[in-house]
Amino acid sequence: MDVFRAMFWDTKVFVNKKHQYSNNEILVAYLNLDAGKLEECYDDLRYLLPRVLINTDMTREFARRDYNDRVWEVQKIMNRIDVIYLSLPPYNVCRSSRRD
Repeated sequence: MDVFRAMFWDTKVFVNKKHQYSNNEILVAYLNLDAGKLEECYDDLRYLLPRVLINTDMTREFARRDYNDRVWEVQKIMNRIDVIYLSLPPYNVCRSSRRD
């Protein structure tokens, strides 16, 4: 989990006492985000969800081959989401404290 402390003074926002933003600068970055990439991730995850749920009809061969591949695909999508959110303020300046 990423943690930071924000302080507000006049028309400025300070993150972790080091990084300064003007008022609403962070909001503008989120509003200008190209949501298409996140929508693709969402659609891909919705498609994969029923395919990664374990059920009693699942054979060992399916579990070894197809299931593992689908779980890895979900992990790749989650990593893409991480890249997107870590590019946005204030997370982009808090990266050094994040464990990778």
